[in-house]
Amino acid sequence: MQAIKPRKTSISGLLRTKFSERTVVRDLAIRLILALSTGFVCVALILFVMQTRNDSKELRSRLTAGTTQLGNLLALPMWTFNETEIKSLVGTQGMAEDVTGIIIIDDAKRPVTNFLKNGQSKDIQVSRDIVYKGRKIGSVRVFASTTPLFNRAFKNLAMVAVMSIVAIVIVVLLILYLLNMYLDEPLHRLVSGIQLIASGQYRDKLPSVPQKELSRITDEVNFMAEKIALRELQIKENMEAATVLKTELGIAETIQRSMTSTKGFNTARRVAQYYQPMNNLSGDWMTVFECDKGNTIYALVGDVTGHGIPQGLVTMAAFGAIQTLRPLIQQNSRSFTPAVILNILRSALVTLLHECQLAMTVSVIKIDTNSRELSMSSAGHPLPLVIRPDSGGVKVQVLSAKPQSPLGFEFLTRSSAPLAYKDSHHKLEADDTILLFSDGLTEARDRSNKQFQKKFVSILKSLDRRYPPSILLDRVMQNLRDHTEGKQPDDDICLLVIDTRKDDGHEAVA
Repeated sequence: MQAIKPRKTSISGLLRTKFSERTVVRDLAIRLILALSTGFVCVALILFVMQTRNDSKELRSRLTAGTTQLGNLLALPMWTFNETEIKSLVGTQGMAEDVTGIIIIDDAKRPVTNFLKNGQSKDIQVSRDIVYKGRKIGSVRVFASTTPLFNRAFKNLAMVAVMSIVAIVIVVLLILYLLNMYLDEPLHRLVSGIQLIASGQYRDKLPSVPQKELSRITDEVNFMAEKIALRELQIKENMEAATVLKTELGIAETIQRSMTSTKGFNTARRVAQYYQPMNNLSGDWMTVFECDKGNTIYALVGDVTGHGIPQGLVTMAAFGAIQTLRPLIQQNSRSFTPAVILNILRSALVTLLHECQLAMTVSVIKIDTNSRELSMSSAGHPLPLVIRPDSGGVKVQVLSAKPQSPLGFEFLTRSSAPLAYKDSHHKLEADDTILLFSDGLTEARDRSNKQFQKKFVSILKSLDRRYPPSILLDRVMQNLRDHTEGKQPDDDICLLVIDTRKDDGHEAVA
């Protein structure tokens, strides 16, 4: 991670940057100004009220004392009615700044003198009786104004406001500078470091900062960078492994799909097939081939328990074993009955099935188109069906066989040594068609969870026997798709349709 240099910003540039858009510093500065201003206004109002109240109280006290003194001084001049001395005393007292007027009244309530200052309020009034030798001879009223007091208080308030504004500006500028130094610069380095991490530079760490809060964030970002670097390495390794695995699975899938092809046949005439794996590697497999110039047909369908790579490997091993046997079978078809093929297949796969803890069902049939003989042996697999004309219609029958355990079953159940597989024999009629399939076909379910098995048999009964195998298969699969409503199959599906009628003009390719 590259070193991040601190930014140098002037006060004017700082103000333009921080107040041009909403930032933490701007919000903090605005709230600080509001808080200080509010505090100043509250304190100033309290001081103003207290000052004016104290000044008013002091003024009233001075006015009371002065009025009392003036009443005492006016006692003799009022008794002698010395007008000159009275005016002199009133004039002297009226010269005071706070006094705005003096009125003297004799005992008959007639005004003796009336001294008032024009244009000034008289909101404070103090009255005292003039007494001479125990006798009231008049009264004096002295007026005063609080306006000067308020003027002085307002001047003081204005001076404090100016000083407070200057202090607030200084404090805000200082705080902005400190925030830029201790908050904005570390955050800038932190954001720049995160941007470098986002660009893929995880090696270098963010420099530590002395502030505890920012140090925690820096440590978490550095830890995040380490985790991202480790996760990126793991993802890269996983992607490389996934690429290799995908390539290998593609090869395995290609090889396995080749197992379902029918070689050595005029497939449109004799055999039709359908193969749909549940996923990339299927556990189902099938193969069919001819011997004796097309007079003998062998067909095999297998199903390994479960789904996945082990099942796909077992499938390929089984098909490879059959492909190895195929030349021998074609050279001497009389020696290879379905039971013999199953016994050989079990011997070839015994170790693999045991190591993988798997079992495999297999159905093998052998058809002699000349003698119309069908021999079969089933290792736990669904039994084949025969479609046979019957009184203008079609009859569907199951080719019965002796129940026999799947390949590898004895290892899963830890039972005794398996018995040798045996054949069952059936006589075919001239126009019989044989169907071999896996249980993925009959157990396919619709939206209401009903299986396809009953509908499968019903469909076969409704088909025209004159249809070739390809048409029969297409009709079955179309009904299967209608049954499942296009839903992804829950199991692998295999279906073989074999026309057993002898074709004198047929010549085997194999």
